[in-house]
Amino acid sequence: MNFFLGNDIVKKVLCILIPCLIVALILGSCGGGKKESAIEDFNEELKKSGKEIEGKISKEIGSSADINLDISQFGQIGTNLTLPDSFPEHVLPLVDDANIINVNENKENFIVSIIYTTTKRYDEVGKFYEEVFKDVENLNQYQLDNGISMNGNKDDYRINITAVAVDDKTSSVMLDVNYRQLAERNKLKETLISGKSAALPDGYPEDIFPILEGDKVTESRYEEMGDEIYYYLTILSNLSQKDIIKGYEAIWSDIEVGYKSIGSADFQFDGHRGEKYAFSLNGEIRDSEANITEYRLRVLEYKQ
Repeated sequence: MNFFLGNDIVKKVLCILIPCLIVALILGSCGGGKKESAIEDFNEELKKSGKEIEGKISKEIGSSADINLDISQFGQIGTNLTLPDSFPEHVLPLVDDANIINVNENKENFIVSIIYTTTKRYDEVGKFYEEVFKDVENLNQYQLDNGISMNGNKDDYRINITAVAVDDKTSSVMLDVNYRQLAERNKLKETLISGKSAALPDGYPEDIFPILEGDKVTESRYEEMGDEIYYYLTILSNLSQKDIIKGYEAIWSDIEVGYKSIGSADFQFDGHRGEKYAFSLNGEIRDSEANITEYRLRVLEYKQ
């Protein structure tokens, strides 16, 4: 079974594993080297119990499919673990007595997940996170058997929370955070400020159709078909759609505009220059928060 944080099946898997993780908490109460040894013994015992856990998972999800559970997919297991740098505690805080027993990062998919235990009841945990999410629109909440689940978006993070009762005195809480939107925004910003731009295709008529200063070419392509040569550019800009069109009208001389449209989220601009060139420009707001627009420029050159 592949491990995708936030997947409902994985949540069921973790809920099954949580009682096992609590054993690590109990064993970890001893000090020094004994604590490390106890947790190592626990992890080894957990691996040996893999088949039994797989059977429980199959029964829980009502599937007869063969499930191959790789415990290593569940990340670091222990007690009093440290939050990874990628976890946004300022957006999604932990309750005051949280004891982190599992940390799992999937940097490729921009996801970080933790499990912690608390002496608060799961409904108290739910109220705590309801307060955290009080200003969030479209917060979804679900009642589970002996637990609660909620999910929503906050400050560019997609968040899932599951809290379940382990026993009368302990609850466990799983927090999944997807930070893809923030990571992609930072990447766009870095591209714009890096000063680097993709090379223009060979033969591109840069003297006639120069690129706006400060905008960055991220992709370029050249095609030749019969008597026609096509140049394709993908460009990032922090200018408004209106200013992009206005800027090109100013630096492209002797052009005749055939069509111009500016909407709330996209724009289009096309025309020609004499009988040798035609152009089209279209794009959309890529990230309104960061004020970044992506647009595509196509220049058609007719061979003469």
